[in-house]
Amino acid sequence: MNILASLIQLTNKVLVLSNEGATIKKFVAYSDNNPILEELEILSSDIQDESEMFQHPIESGASITDSRILTPNIVNINALISFDDSETLTDLENLYINATPLKIRAGNKVIDKAIISAKPNAIDSERWDKSAYDIVFSEYFEVSPVYVEMPKSANKSSVSRVHSGIKKSTNKPVKKNSWAYSAIFGGRT
Repeated sequence: MNILASLIQLTNKVLVLSNEGATIKKFVAYSDNNPILEELEILSSDIQDESEMFQHPIESGASITDSRILTPNIVNINALISFDDSETLTDLENLYINATPLKIRAGNKVIDKAIISAKPNAIDSERWDKSAYDIVFSEYFEVSPVYVEMPKSANKSSVSRVHSGIKKSTNKPVKKNSWAYSAIFGGRT
């Protein structure tokens, strides 16, 4: 048993040493399955994966929850971009302005559809060669409208008789009273 344990430990050490130079990125953004924004120097990232619980009070004072809605995920990254890296700055600006659909992998979370919803940057006195960006990736859901024809009613009494269509406003001329009429009966002239 000692030989087997020693062999496993040796194998683990070899694997650790062989992967010493390999880096595992904690944040990757994809556009059309191609990695983008690879020149970003990621300082930190956080993921907001939350849901909304609908609670209702009951007579005893306790609250009951009857439903839950998953809110869209939000990934915030703090990144540095070099001032001379015009390609990454241009790519970031185009992705933001065009609301390009992106796939995001942050940590162990994968978001299939996200866009850049904010990208404020700050220049501080510690880094004159780089600009710090707080980039916000927001998940979105696509909604496709579907036309469903309503069943025809067999009962004539339940059918609407109002054919509203487009209504035009009617401009009735305002009747102006003389000053004498207004003085006697009141009102405006």
